Amino acid sequence: MRYVIRSCYLENTHEHSISVDRFLLLKRCRRVLTAALEIEDIFDQMISNYITAETRCLELTSKRLVRQHVGYREGNEAMSRIALVFANYLSTARAYVDKIGSATSRCFDSSEAEEVGRSVKGLLAEQYDASFDYRFIEALRNHVQHSGTALHILSQGSRRVSIGTTRTETVFETFLLPQCSKVRLAELGGFKAGVLAECPDKVNLLDCMRGHLLGLSRVHRRIRGLTATEVSTACGHVQEGQTELTGKVTGDLDATEAVAIDGEREQDSVPLLLHWEEVRRWLVERNTGVPDGLGTFPSGRCEPR
Repeated sequence: MRYVIRSCYLENTHEHSISVDRFLLLKRCRRVLTAALEIEDIFDQMISNYITAETRCLELTSKRLVRQHVGYREGNEAMSRIALVFANYLSTARAYVDKIGSATSRCFDSSEAEEVGRSVKGLLAEQYDASFDYRFIEALRNHVQHSGTALHILSQGSRRVSIGTTRTETVFETFLLPQCSKVRLAELGGFKAGVLAECPDKVNLLDCMRGHLLGLSRVHRRIRGLTATEVSTACGHVQEGQTELTGKVTGDLDATEAVAIDGEREQDSVPLLLHWEEVRRWLVERNTGVPDGLGTFPSGRCEPR
């Protein structure tokens, strides 16, 4: 068995011999970078659905300024559209919580992976214990999967609100409150009893979603810190592998692979790619999540004014 780094181009190809230990190291680095990209992908999907939910609510609020519901059909359509975006957020939040531990563990050697998995579970449990909003969304996610919809009441209206230091000036405010009914949750059954006992009569779903995302944003920032060294080291080893072909082949060095060859047959290959690492870094830069400094959302235990 021999091990080489080679170009994937059919013309002007070149092979550079490496040891079996280096081949296995590059194979592990590929696993680390793939897992690191998955960590950012699942966070990005959840953030995208959160933005869609906020945008849909803003859209319906804006329509309230110039249009009125005429009959039950339009009201039902609005309810369905809001319920769908909340269901999508709950689905991707579920995927994040289910996958983030295993994805993070794959960034580490087997000797450390189990302990890392426990650490991630501990971070999630810490947010669960700290926030009613987080606990409610976690319980609602399971409820929607088995028993019913997330949205029971969609309150829309307008009101005058005092502003300014003297509060003598007023502005006209249009609002939309997507709410979950405690009575309805109890009637359908299956909702986690401990969380149900904490609930007010009506729970503001927007506020709870924001509070839940705040908790997962905190977890995600910790995970980025936890994996930073492993990811950086893996990038360095892959880059070194590409550098072995510098000046020896033409074309993009991302078209490089480490290969295990038995006789004339290729037994295993590892793509030495860094373009996808650029995508991961871009996702890190754009998806900050909810900053701790802005974590002053009103509690989900709000009654409509």
